[in-house]
Amino acid sequence: MMSHTPGPWKVTAGIVDNPCLIVEDDIGNPVCAMSLRGVYGDTVKMTANAALIAAAPDLKEALEWYAENVLNCRKITAEGDKARHDLDHDGGKRARMALEKARGEV
Repeated sequence: MMSHTPGPWKVTAGIVDNPCLIVEDDIGNPVCAMSLRGVYGDTVKMTANAALIAAAPDLKEALEWYAENVLNCRKITAEGDKARHDLDHDGGKRARMALEKARGEV
């Protein structure tokens, strides 16, 4: 399993060779940078990309919780509640797939 910089992560501003947003860990170490040049000058897209990356540790933690709890819920779902059961099962599979991607397993 891949290890990542522990969260929480936050977005700050920075200038390297062009304006950028830096995603940092909770003690100020850079995790990555979103370059204005990389989004062809679109500051809205740059800000959205940085926010999404900064949320990655929180999203991973939430997906891990969801995947684990959906699997447990699946075992106790009433037989008459098949629509909810199928939805929960599909959600659990999607959460596991996203986690595998985040961990570099696919």
